[in-house]
Amino acid sequence: MGTQIRGHVSRKGPIIEEMSDRMDAAKKRPPQVLDTPNEGLATPDKEVTAMENRSRSNRQAIALEYLSISAREFETAIRSRIRYILLAREYGVTNAKIGQTLGISESAVRGLIARHGDADG
Repeated sequence: MGTQIRGHVSRKGPIIEEMSDRMDAAKKRPPQVLDTPNEGLATPDKEVTAMENRSRSNRQAIALEYLSISAREFETAIRSRIRYILLAREYGVTNAKIGQTLGISESAVRGLIARHGDADG
């Protein structure tokens, strides 16, 4: 059997009253103005700055690597698109339907077929 709590729970208990008093006191106190804009902030030393520069260099290297991967994937996607356009034409899909599916015009499809017709085959 679970325990039962008996009694009246007041909305204005001692903890709530204490918090309310603190909030009232904070509202009455004028805001604190710092002498210098950086007061209270830690200033970076040479080691921290060197660590940030190293970290920035690592992030740049990672970004360049992902750009390189993206470029390779883009080239692969272009070759695949041409291959599938040619395959769709072999299966009798119209240039208009291919263009609609790819989001390009029918004349662009004809141009891709004319330019790359047998290059990948």
